[in-house]
Amino acid sequence: MQCEACSYTHRGTSYAANAATANPLSEELRGQLVDPALGVTSAGSNTKLQWVCADGHMWWAAPKDRGRGNGCPACAKHISRAEIEVADFVRTLTGDVVTSTRSVIAPNELDIYIPSKNIAVEFNGLYWHSEDAGKDRHYHQRKWQRCADKGIQMVTVWEDDWRDRRDICQRMIARKLGVSQERRLNARSLTVTAVDRVEVRDFLEANHIQGATAMSEAFGLRDGGELVAVMCMKWRTKTEVELVRFATSVIVRGGHSRLLKHAVAAMQPQRVVTFADHAVSDGGLYEQCGFIKDGELRPDYTYYFRGERVHKFLFRLKRFRNDPNLLWDESWTEQQAAAENKIPRIWDYGKTRYVLDIPG
Repeated sequence: MQCEACSYTHRGTSYAANAATANPLSEELRGQLVDPALGVTSAGSNTKLQWVCADGHMWWAAPKDRGRGNGCPACAKHISRAEIEVADFVRTLTGDVVTSTRSVIAPNELDIYIPSKNIAVEFNGLYWHSEDAGKDRHYHQRKWQRCADKGIQMVTVWEDDWRDRRDICQRMIARKLGVSQERRLNARSLTVTAVDRVEVRDFLEANHIQGATAMSEAFGLRDGGELVAVMCMKWRTKTEVELVRFATSVIVRGGHSRLLKHAVAAMQPQRVVTFADHAVSDGGLYEQCGFIKDGELRPDYTYYFRGERVHKFLFRLKRFRNDPNLLWDESWTEQQAAAENKIPRIWDYGKTRYVLDIPG
């Protein structure tokens, strides 16, 4: 596994080990300590305090981390080799590329912006987009909202996806930009079929950025014997199903609409629910099929553990209590246990809930 520090070009400020209690670092504390009861804070403290740099950027960080040379995340530049690879790939698709710009949704920076398409491609290094790097639960959602307010569609590439699912990331970007060279098929010329679970799992792992998932039923489109599209449904109640996955291996015009109609006819629900992940979807495909917006979900989190984003359910209190390799104290909450074990949270961008009511 690559060293987080070595994989980045870091242009920031370096401070002495005693930085939390000596100039110039102490001058960056935002006024008085948030909790006056804290009194004098030592350089080795893990308590997060609010700081403000000379340019007025505010962020939260522990004095211990500041003493290691971690400065203002807004001023510092963390440009990974992987981010450079993503930008270089986008340049192979279009010459209209602007990188590291703060002029579009100030004060936030867009990693890769394609003005002619009004699309922003964001590369998120896992550590640098965790709470330990100052990205709180609102950071990504606010950035997405600033893009949405200007009609910019955000396409997010996470570090682990680029490493492990690069082909899917590249196809996703090319499709969003409308320059994919993939084969194109019309759904009406394809055959709707049932798909067994093993074939569905393999297809989703090869073609969906989130891979396979639990489902109740799956439906597919075939070109001859070749499976080219899959839609997965999961019962939520006796009358409501959730559309949990849709993926294609090629461009299938009308594929989503045709599979949705077939699934509704086969399962006979009264309502279909689905969710658009703000990181990669503007919900346009759902709206084209008659879904209406039914609210927005607040950001949720995963944990950053050993170079991966892992589901929060893998680190419930029971895990900390029973895993001999993890620190544990009976007085800790889940959040405290995760912090003590250096397992930071990574917040997502939120989701939009869509519903489709089926006429009786």
